[in-house]
Amino acid sequence: MTSLGMGTWLLLLSLFCFNAVFFTGADGQGFEVEARRPILHPSSLLFDVKRFGARADGRTDDSKAFIAAWKEACRATGKVKLLVPKGVYLIGPVKFAGPCKNVSSLTVYMKGYLKATAKLSRYGSGTGWVEFGWLERLTLTGGGTFDGQGAKAWPYNNCTTDSKCKLLPTNVKFVAMNQTVVQGITSLNSKFFHIALVECKNFKGTEIKISAPADSPNTDGIHVERSSNVCISRSLIGTGDDCISIGQGNSQVTITRIRCGPGHGISVGSLGRYENEGDVSGLVVRDCAISGTMNGIRIKTWANSPGSSAATNMTFENIVMKNVTNPIIIDQSYCPFSSCISTEPSKVKLSDIYFKQIRGTSSSAVAVALECSEGIPCQNIFLENVHLELSTGEKQATSSCKNVRARGLVIAWKQRQVIPSSILKKHNQKKITHNKKVSEKKSIFEPYQLYRENVLQIRVAKGVDFYQVQKRVSFFIRLSSAQKSMESESEMVAFPLLLTPIESNYRACTIPYRFPSDNPKKPTPTELQWIDLFLNSIPSFKKRAESDTTVPDAPVRAEKFAQRYGDVLEDFKKDPESHGGPPDCILLCRLREIILRELGFIDIFKRVKDEENAKAISLFKDVVQLNDAIEDDSKRLENLVRGIFAGNIFDLGSAELAEVFSKDGMSFLASCQNLVPRPWVIDDLDAFKVKWSKKSWKKVVIFVDNSGADIILGILPFARELLRHGTQVVLAANDMPSINDVTYTELIEIIAKLKDENGQLMGVDTSNLLIANSGNDLPVIDLTRVSQMLAYLASDADLVVLEGMGRGIETNLYAQFKCDSLKIGMVKHPEVAQFLGGRLYDCVFKYNEVVS
Repeated sequence: MTSLGMGTWLLLLSLFCFNAVFFTGADGQGFEVEARRPILHPSSLLFDVKRFGARADGRTDDSKAFIAAWKEACRATGKVKLLVPKGVYLIGPVKFAGPCKNVSSLTVYMKGYLKATAKLSRYGSGTGWVEFGWLERLTLTGGGTFDGQGAKAWPYNNCTTDSKCKLLPTNVKFVAMNQTVVQGITSLNSKFFHIALVECKNFKGTEIKISAPADSPNTDGIHVERSSNVCISRSLIGTGDDCISIGQGNSQVTITRIRCGPGHGISVGSLGRYENEGDVSGLVVRDCAISGTMNGIRIKTWANSPGSSAATNMTFENIVMKNVTNPIIIDQSYCPFSSCISTEPSKVKLSDIYFKQIRGTSSSAVAVALECSEGIPCQNIFLENVHLELSTGEKQATSSCKNVRARGLVIAWKQRQVIPSSILKKHNQKKITHNKKVSEKKSIFEPYQLYRENVLQIRVAKGVDFYQVQKRVSFFIRLSSAQKSMESESEMVAFPLLLTPIESNYRACTIPYRFPSDNPKKPTPTELQWIDLFLNSIPSFKKRAESDTTVPDAPVRAEKFAQRYGDVLEDFKKDPESHGGPPDCILLCRLREIILRELGFIDIFKRVKDEENAKAISLFKDVVQLNDAIEDDSKRLENLVRGIFAGNIFDLGSAELAEVFSKDGMSFLASCQNLVPRPWVIDDLDAFKVKWSKKSWKKVVIFVDNSGADIILGILPFARELLRHGTQVVLAANDMPSINDVTYTELIEIIAKLKDENGQLMGVDTSNLLIANSGNDLPVIDLTRVSQMLAYLASDADLVVLEGMGRGIETNLYAQFKCDSLKIGMVKHPEVAQFLGGRLYDCVFKYNEVVS
């Protein structure tokens, strides 16, 4: 690939979770974990601990044999395997330390049952019983068990009362590791943490079983600290403490398909206890089941923090709670000791935290407790589709909220009373007038209604602007006529700014593939043309799928995708009404995604998206500075628009562009300079400039398109300029991956990386920048089906921007809105250029102003 104006491109390394389904849903039904049988390659060097003297009788200390086998394995060259055969091994603390300079990969094939010595005098404070350190490309697998024999040590754990206690050993500890895989092992009854990661990179853990009694102290299942690119998936964890705890200094941690309980749930923290702690960012917890635990999702920070730090950009999504005491809790006055004196509020800043699709039952009356720091109130806390009831079913669950700057806070809560004019009460019982804008939003949720919680109190600490909290908080609930199961997916709603009646004013697809007079059993020339376009794209999709390292047997499954999707497209040529036809661009995209996902391919463009995001992030500052240097407002706008077009060329849904990209790469700066000259095929830029100069838009919704240069160098500089005008900006991104389109969670991560320490984008305040999940999972969009979150945030916008060929040209080019609208994108298909009467790589800038 060629450079994007820089000498060297930054390459992001990332590991991905396996996508095979091991349980049928987030509720954990049908959940099963099985260790896979690794293959011992004949070319690998094999070191068997029994050949080094291990007795495996459960009584003789085999520590020396393990260490001797390790030393020989580490001295070897090439691919190396350390084998622990079946048997019971008694061992004391052992360290498998590197670096192993000549070893290309090292697999510890652990089939045995390891028992830890009970003599605490043999362990140092906070060490590991079995410790791996300073190694590259280690795999720990084999179905074996690490039994910490913790019951004999737990009586000596006094850390709940003594802050200076001696820490007991962790069962399995990983220190300063890179590219580590842990699969199919079991940890039992650890004296302290079961598994700990410290300063690790690119760690993947899957099919792990962890078990300890519910009353065992400090037996966290998996603790992660000062680590990055960590993926933990498909595991069963039941302990006496946190199932998974995310400590300080972590970034890009993904936790999926975990069944947790008993224990204390999945926790972030505790944070803020020590000086110079690192920030936490990029955490995603998704598709988990939490049952019978003290907490569900908990974020905990210490009061009296000696230093400042932050935890930001965290998403908790699709989680089922069953009989959980505190399903959602933020505690910024955390102290586990028997007596604590809080003299100063926590200095850990919490922001950009998303709770989505969390459902189930609470065993306590307060199901959601957001207790933030008085010194640094929480910012940008989003709750969407949170459905929690009391386990007993006797009365309604309640919530509490303190010191939260609740911009964009949206809670879906199951209640039964229509909301009156006042929804919030201050602790002094003075009534606050219900915000008019909130009450006006009621109509957009038909058949949805606003509901109130009788005993809900929003408690705001002294010094926090309560009006701002009241102004930005509303509560809504889906009104279910058939009392649908809470396990079902959240319903979609029509985009509230579409011109009504929608049935007669809106058609999603721009290009008519057929007309009523056409023979329903015979494909039209336009249908055949577009079917061939999708057929021509199959090789590039197949190539991406073949290289998807997250999918077992990816090449075989990629071939199946190509065959199945090709067969579907050929069927349309024979019978346009097959497969839910007649076909249009939405159906053709939908069928492609269905087949990919059925075969386990969730995000085949993930790697290239990460790489292009990294390159674009490195150029963001230069691009913004070039724009800011243009003094003339009109010329600066035109330069921003050209940047959107140049970025929009990064579209791997186009077979031609995918081929160019794979061979030569794409240059953003060169694309800016080489746009087709004006006038473009649709060119309303001059009219848009007139309205732009008036700075009259209060709120803009932008449906974003591709990752990389498109979002980072095209849309975000444009959005930043709107923020400078004082306009509130809502960026709407896909819920699920599709081609190289940016997703909601990816966009949150990108913006977090671009913000400076003050939360600004190159000197511009981002408090008016919102990120919404559009609910879409395709490169095109039908605006009659968007998420409730987006519908709520967009309802009072006065400009809608649909960016990209898929969202703004192939669909919605002629969509009519109640407010101003802009459709902007580059023409990258010859068929679209022919329909518009323009050229390939021509530009569309269609602006419609609604005169009030």
